[in-house]
Amino acid sequence: MLAAFLAEGFAALVFILNASSEHISVPVAALGGAAIFAAILIAALKKSGPQPGGGSISHRGAGRAALWTAGGLVLRIAWVIAIPPVQTSDYLRYLQAGRNLLATHTYSEFLMGHTFRAFTPPGLPFFLAGGLLVFGDHSWMPAVLNCGLYLLSSVLVIAIARRAGAWNAAVLAAAIFAVWPSGLGLTGLAASEPLFVALFLLACFFVFLPEEASWGWAVAGGLAAGLATLTRPTALTLPALWAGAALLSASRPRGWRNALLATVALVAIVAPWSLRNYRVLGAFVPVSTNGGDVFYRANNPLATGSWTPKGERDLSPYLGNEVIWNKTGFAWGKEWIAKNPLAFLKLAVRKQYTFLGSDDTGAYWSIERPYPQWKTAAATGKVFSQIWWFALWVFALFSAIHWRREILRAPQLSCLLLPLLYFISIHSIFESQDRYHIPVVPFLIVIAVLTVGGRPRTDARPGFAAENSETRPAPRAR
Repeated sequence: MLAAFLAEGFAALVFILNASSEHISVPVAALGGAAIFAAILIAALKKSGPQPGGGSISHRGAGRAALWTAGGLVLRIAWVIAIPPVQTSDYLRYLQAGRNLLATHTYSEFLMGHTFRAFTPPGLPFFLAGGLLVFGDHSWMPAVLNCGLYLLSSVLVIAIARRAGAWNAAVLAAAIFAVWPSGLGLTGLAASEPLFVALFLLACFFVFLPEEASWGWAVAGGLAAGLATLTRPTALTLPALWAGAALLSASRPRGWRNALLATVALVAIVAPWSLRNYRVLGAFVPVSTNGGDVFYRANNPLATGSWTPKGERDLSPYLGNEVIWNKTGFAWGKEWIAKNPLAFLKLAVRKQYTFLGSDDTGAYWSIERPYPQWKTAAATGKVFSQIWWFALWVFALFSAIHWRREILRAPQLSCLLLPLLYFISIHSIFESQDRYHIPVVPFLIVIAVLTVGGRPRTDARPGFAAENSETRPAPRAR
């Protein structure tokens, strides 16, 4: 697993370099990536041996982390004031679906000349409908919701970092998360990313808790995973990630129990919506009907690895029945993969390039797309986004190599690698975009800050025994 993470990290270096400028060819990017990876490897291996975990006293560390979180909130408010949010593309569609839900008390969308009852996953439209009900239909409403989600996500990032390392690492994780360019850029938009990130962090949080206290959190994680699935169906296969965590667990029976509890909770949340779909559509549709179209457009002779408007074959004749339309898309995509396995593998590499190559989602959707006249601002945002993304990978790779022994023997550290492998596997098959790596970023941040404050936590009860050693003086010799 560590080897797979490092391989993807090397690919990220190459892809980011190649995507940063049209003047950097693939061979040049590969040479540059190899040189940088070698430098990281040498520096990580030569770094002095690990020292005992340290950091500030708990309340001071918590205070500094809270200050960085508050600073991130101020930055987000300032962002939406300086760059008024404009909802476009999917974001406008999500918001309109929420408005329609409040107006008609039914969930439906009129798209491409047809009425759909389960086209868009319902999680975000329902969430936005709640925001509209509480705050009213104002341009700033999505920003208020996203600021709340940022605070929740930041608390979870700090908690996970604290359980993996010292308070210094948690403070730095809060700081990096606070100034994340794409996190800032998405603040005012009716995007699924802020909601999904918060829910995904909560869905995985129990993996990093002391095993004695994790069963209740496992249920909470499963409930969050169910809501995440209704926001993005990619979370429907989260039990596979939990199974991986159970295999890595120091106590496998307890790990499997927690995975089972979380899975039951996930199903309990998703099942009512699946039942609703069966009653409305007359067929089993777990969450939404847009997956088949996406799957086929991502796996056909015209596919580029990212979003394309259509595939080689025309699915539009089936739009009158969204269930058949969905099933046909999946059938055609599977048929193409079976007949063209080599082309599929090449396309998977291109999808990974799209997944890892850039992190300018926020700059694109908040500046470049709604304000095309602001060319300098958009270019500046993209440059800062790329620098931040590249630096994150450099430090994450350094940390993963330097603490490789600790990562391999400590389940709570090994599990930090799982989200990247989980999502990159999914988006090597389905459509890939750079915004699809956003749920992985908090875990990369935690990996990157492991070098701060000494040796990462490898004890069976992360965050407890070591915390006591920080807050109590050592006993005097007698």
